[in-house]
Amino acid sequence: MKISRKGYFIAFITILIIEVIIALYVHDNFIRPYVGDILAIICIYFLAKTVFLEKIKNLSLYILLFSIMVEFIQYFQIFNNLTNDNYVLKIILGATFDVKDIICYMSGYLIIKGMNLTMEYLDILDENGNKTGEKDTRENIHKLGLLHSEVAAFIYTDTGKVVLQKRKSNKSTYAGVWSVTGGHVLAGENNEDAIIREIKEELNLEIKNEQITLLRHINQKK
Repeated sequence: MKISRKGYFIAFITILIIEVIIALYVHDNFIRPYVGDILAIICIYFLAKTVFLEKIKNLSLYILLFSIMVEFIQYFQIFNNLTNDNYVLKIILGATFDVKDIICYMSGYLIIKGMNLTMEYLDILDENGNKTGEKDTRENIHKLGLLHSEVAAFIYTDTGKVVLQKRKSNKSTYAGVWSVTGGHVLAGENNEDAIIREIKEELNLEIKNEQITLLRHINQKK
């Protein structure tokens, strides 16, 4: 899934338009009160990502907490006098407290977390192979040709044979060929953790750090 400010902004505008349509034309007992609230927190998240992108960790959690805080502001009627005469503020801050709203916000938060789990983030490296402190999705890094880490494991059996696996036919590179086990080093991982994870995912084998021997480290720019 492509991640960029433009992509997040387009997503924000799309959700915002849907929210406006719901507010103006939908008057049922499900989409307007529940779906609208779920989309609201997703809309705020997309807007925040447009501004901050990867600068704030746990951004979705902060948005959830902010939304719950606003709901409790409604409960204590702190802004009643302010919102009574201001239609825009009334729409933004709401008018009444409802526990179901908080449940909807939490549902939106879980949807956001689910979307993020499907994205594979990688650390971006400099020409010396050091982490720059920035990260991006695998798709973006490949598209832009940015440096990143990959690992490959030569797994030897007790008889000295090397374990190979056949790559899936739908892989974008080297589809259907036999190869050693390996893959990308995810953001925040070290090489050893990546090797252990890849072997577990691909071969369902459990290995430990002390079983790993570094054969060679290669810096290569395609």
